[in-house]
Amino acid sequence: WNGPALFWTGVCLVLFMALALRGYDPARGFGRRSAD
Repeated sequence: WNGPALFWTGVCLVLFMALALRGYDPARGFGRRSAD
């Protein structure tokens, strides 16, 4: 059972979802909300 890989995959998914919900736009960079 590949525990660490599965764990880090889950962490990445959670972080990605959190950033997406907060309105993170990869083209603009961190700390900026897509207010346009």
